[in-house]
Amino acid sequence: MGIISNANGIIKLNVSGKYDDQFIAFSVCPNPYCDCGESLVLVTGKESDYNDIESSDPKKILEIYVHKKLIQQLKHPGDEWYDEHESKELKNFLDENLTEEDWSKLRNHYYFLKTNLIEFEPEDHEYNYEFSAEQMNDEGLLISFHSIYPASEIFTIENDGIEYEVIDHYCKNPFCECTDINIQLFKDDEFYLDLFYSYKTKKKQESKYSWVIQKLSTKYKDLNIRFGLRNAKIRLLYSENLSERQQVKLNNMKGRIASSSKIGRNDKCPCGSGKKYKQCCMTE
Repeated sequence: MGIISNANGIIKLNVSGKYDDQFIAFSVCPNPYCDCGESLVLVTGKESDYNDIESSDPKKILEIYVHKKLIQQLKHPGDEWYDEHESKELKNFLDENLTEEDWSKLRNHYYFLKTNLIEFEPEDHEYNYEFSAEQMNDEGLLISFHSIYPASEIFTIENDGIEYEVIDHYCKNPFCECTDINIQLFKDDEFYLDLFYSYKTKKKQESKYSWVIQKLSTKYKDLNIRFGLRNAKIRLLYSENLSERQQVKLNNMKGRIASSSKIGRNDKCPCGSGKKYKQCCMTE
């Protein structure tokens, strides 16, 4: 039996004494491409303070790393509403009393918040994702959502008592209108099967795997909407990477043109493509 309770997304300390009926508010790492497990945790006795970390009363605030099962005090708080002494006492209490079940609940809540951040909040352009050279150069290569957003929710289904993880792969081409995705099932981290499915037409390539879509649709009521939103996010990211690559290419070309008195039709193009100028950027 742990000391953490989680009811309808509200985390509380389930203990008697000093920390009885204390609420725990999470603020996870805002980088959508990161799965560091870092969370800023506010512990308060007032439910009204749950979403108001800077209210007047001093607060007990800690840094929690759910993957490492590590609790730390703030290094440089510098805020009036931070109670250093109370935070230290709480840290010692949690270090001594958190169970494996408690850490599991904290990790689940961390992933719940990260999934909301990744899938349902506007993109934060403070953070960037850079596709690999292989991903950029192979236009037909499908990209798994989890490979870009490692803290995003992994869909799971159960069939005949066996649980499968579902990894969804998407077309990244922003100029393509296809809605087909590749769904791969894994059992105990081993590849089991894959199929293609359209989140728009709801057609699947293999009828013998209809149970996969049926199980997914039953468990996740907004499945096709989420597939579509995930596809849109990947295409937007790829489009941004394309634009950045084209801008770098253009800047390189301008620099080489400026440093050269004249470019002959048969000279190598200054963009660096290796082609002759007349067969490349001269036409542009």
